[in-house]
Amino acid sequence: MLLKLQNPSRLLCFGYFSTVPASLQWRNRIHRSRLVAHVVSLLLQRKHWPALLLPCKPSLLAGFSADPTLFLQLLHRTQSQPHLALDFFRWAEATLGFQPDLRSRCKMVKILVDSGLLEPAKGVLEPALRSHRAPAVLDVADGLARRGQPGSALLGFLLEEYALLGRILDGLEAFRRIRASGCPPISRGCNLLLDRLISSGEIKMAWCFYAAVVRSGAAVDPRTWFLLARLLCKEGKLERALMLVDSSIFYNKVCHLVIDSYSRNGDFASAIRLLKTICEKDLRPGFGAYSSILDGGCRYKDAGVVGSCVRDMVVTGLLPTVPLLDYDLVIQRLCELEKTFAAEMFLERAWRAKVRLDNGTYSCLLRALSKVGRVVGAMRMYQIMSENGMTVKLSCLDVFLGAVCTGEPSAEGSQILKDAIGNGFVPSGSDISKYIASQCSKGWWEEANNLLNLVLEKGILPDTTCCASFIQRYCAYKLVDSAVTLLEKLKKLGGGLDVTSYNELLDSLTTERRLVEAIQVFDHMREQNVRNSTSFFIMITALCNEKELKKAMNLHDEMLKVRLKPDEHTYKHLISGFA
Repeated sequence: MLLKLQNPSRLLCFGYFSTVPASLQWRNRIHRSRLVAHVVSLLLQRKHWPALLLPCKPSLLAGFSADPTLFLQLLHRTQSQPHLALDFFRWAEATLGFQPDLRSRCKMVKILVDSGLLEPAKGVLEPALRSHRAPAVLDVADGLARRGQPGSALLGFLLEEYALLGRILDGLEAFRRIRASGCPPISRGCNLLLDRLISSGEIKMAWCFYAAVVRSGAAVDPRTWFLLARLLCKEGKLERALMLVDSSIFYNKVCHLVIDSYSRNGDFASAIRLLKTICEKDLRPGFGAYSSILDGGCRYKDAGVVGSCVRDMVVTGLLPTVPLLDYDLVIQRLCELEKTFAAEMFLERAWRAKVRLDNGTYSCLLRALSKVGRVVGAMRMYQIMSENGMTVKLSCLDVFLGAVCTGEPSAEGSQILKDAIGNGFVPSGSDISKYIASQCSKGWWEEANNLLNLVLEKGILPDTTCCASFIQRYCAYKLVDSAVTLLEKLKKLGGGLDVTSYNELLDSLTTERRLVEAIQVFDHMREQNVRNSTSFFIMITALCNEKELKKAMNLHDEMLKVRLKPDEHTYKHLISGFA
């Protein structure tokens, strides 16, 4: 039977206020518990609960906003029915316009992960990963995991997501917390992170991570052995890689991997010898093995290797004869394997044969060139597509611009980024920040400043490391107004600076005796909880110099309260200002 409330909307207006009397707090708790029971009963007993809750929309939003724990309690009470909990979560976001806090969002993710609903969990988690730093997310997830089942499924899910996003350090922190919980990590997540470490060239860190995975008790599956073979190939220990998986079901794949390594190094004799060994074991080499040798031959412009490899691929049926050759299919398949030199060779052959290629073929080649870091070639392909009026898909454009950002700054690259951002494309804040920081390191201040202004105008928040270069330059050249303007733009986007940059700005402002502005900056630092002992030292010294002793003493007391007292020598110098 449904719980009947005389005035449900009245219950929703009560929030928690620490200043109300104890008797009223007690009544509020009663009202909140009745609210939760009423909404949960509607969810569990009525199929058309959205229509029943709709009249209470304003009051529901007021109640959840005043006391976010109400929403958390509702999720907890409906966690036995994850689909229902997810429907209510989405309804609250879409219909009420309610923005769940980090704890509620992580709770919803935990419910879905524990129920094996990983795809919906990714959608719920994505806003949290985008708007919160990893320590904050992991703190909440760690707390929820300790209160739930003994496993660490939620932390394991976060490990996978951070690995897929390429956020290696955040993934390592998630792994550390899984180990601290005493539960063995899931092999899938560990393999994803190990793969990211290898792909990013962090060889030493990858070995250390693998050792930690083994010590933590995680199961080593065939995928792990294959990744170890990749790791050995990265180190040039190709024979060891073959010995590692001699009896593994991944033997054929590892052979392909070793052939690819030989070919990249130009050792075609060893690559062809291993190819024959595979054939002698009745393990038919696939398109990938031959394409590795072909790509190596194109890379080193070895016409003999290229011709021989193409003939062998035709004989084995991996390539059709030239009159029937589908250039689009071949180029796209090579691009999927990231064999860009071989793909470019077939592209040039298609041009010479005056074969009209599909637009998707150019997009595949643009993506492949970008992924392997051949930025100059990717920009050339992008220019060809632009001149011929071809549309670049957003997913492909994202990969391309990411490669441009991580490559060496150039006039052409800067213009491409400006055009893309000006046309409404929003690149990753971290990627564009790397590019601007590279421009600064090369002394291209005018170009970097123009790009930064464009980024800020389009609402893209750059990293603090990128802005630190500008703050340091502005303060060094006494361009304090420019530094303040930059900070104001960052504040409008919900961002800020790192503590070193803040301190440089404080020092410049106080040196110019602009104390009011310095106090405003320090207040913003307090809101962001970005302060250190140097910050207090600068402000207290400035206040003492201006004879604002009472304010200086208040800051001194605050410094001690937050435990940011400087070393003894600095502290003695600081308190001498009160004399």
